[in-house]
Amino acid sequence: MDRIALKINREKPNPLHRFLDGLRIEVPAEYRSMLERRTALINYRRARLMIPFLLIMGFFLIFTDFYYHSLWETKPGYTYFYWLDAILVVVLPVFYLLFRNRAVRSAEEIRPLHQTHIYLFAAFISLWCGVSAAIEEMVSQSVTTLIIYAFTLAVVSYLRGWILLLLYLAALAAFKLTLQFLQMDPVDFIAANINLVVLCLLAWAVSRILYKAHIRNVLVEEQLRQAGVMLEERVKERTGELTAANRKLKQEMDIRRKTMTSLQESETKFRALTETASSAIFIVQGEYFKYVNPATEQIIGYTCEEMKKIRFWELVHPDHRELVRDRGMARQRNEALPSRYEFKVVTKKGADIWLDFSATFIDYEGAPAMLGTAFDITRLKK
Repeated sequence: MDRIALKINREKPNPLHRFLDGLRIEVPAEYRSMLERRTALINYRRARLMIPFLLIMGFFLIFTDFYYHSLWETKPGYTYFYWLDAILVVVLPVFYLLFRNRAVRSAEEIRPLHQTHIYLFAAFISLWCGVSAAIEEMVSQSVTTLIIYAFTLAVVSYLRGWILLLLYLAALAAFKLTLQFLQMDPVDFIAANINLVVLCLLAWAVSRILYKAHIRNVLVEEQLRQAGVMLEERVKERTGELTAANRKLKQEMDIRRKTMTSLQESETKFRALTETASSAIFIVQGEYFKYVNPATEQIIGYTCEEMKKIRFWELVHPDHRELVRDRGMARQRNEALPSRYEFKVVTKKGADIWLDFSATFIDYEGAPAMLGTAFDITRLKK
């Protein structure tokens, strides 16, 4: 029973563990360098924006402190405020010139020196706020400055957890040492300022939540950017392939167009030759005529359309029909045969005439065929 209870307790971590797991930040090794540069760039730019605001605030505080100069003797804290604000007004222009002279336009331009400037600026503000809070405690028994500083630093900056803790400890140390200088240091510092310590820890926790959200956003943006780059490369590669395919297709179309033009010219020449020839010229493919010239129509007596419906051997005299049929089919198989011989045909009117026939194998419209020529030699036979 105890083992079962122990197993159940292990499966349900306590809220503190869940909270600490939520603050833990894990970054893949391949993204760490990029994340550090982009985070440093954000901190650098925000520090540049804050310096003019803090400088204006410093002048306003000096004016306010000077306005109450009549209270300097009765309340020495106002004197301390005046000199502390004067230090702020003197030091901030130095940081402003430092940040302005080393302007950064992109994360790739971030160097360790830029991060050093950020840490120095944050450390100066931490010490200044710690001292200011101690003087405020002396004047009005309040530490509002330190509380505002803790939460402002947590919200506007993306610093590592241990660096932020060091800055908070530096501010608290400045606060404590200033209280000792003002002879106001309590016996138990932590007990007397437990609320301040708790608020600093809360600000640190808030900063971790915001920092984790920042990291998640940066990682998502980087992954989307890389996906966009990969997609762009694929699009370029695919576009190149399509361009090459289009170029090849165009070349093939040009070749085909030239071939078709050449074929059309050859066919035009062939028709011009055959239609003006006095001998019969015809093309046989399979068992039927595919083309006959006008001289064939005159010799045989059938029209071109009529002959296309008649098997070529059906026009041959029965004495020679089998011979002509076998040789005609063998010719289309490109077999070795006599290229010239004589045979009789029967005209449409039923008359027998002799033909001096010559034939050869050709390729017609992508299929084997026979090109034949014939002369009427009936008179010579008589």
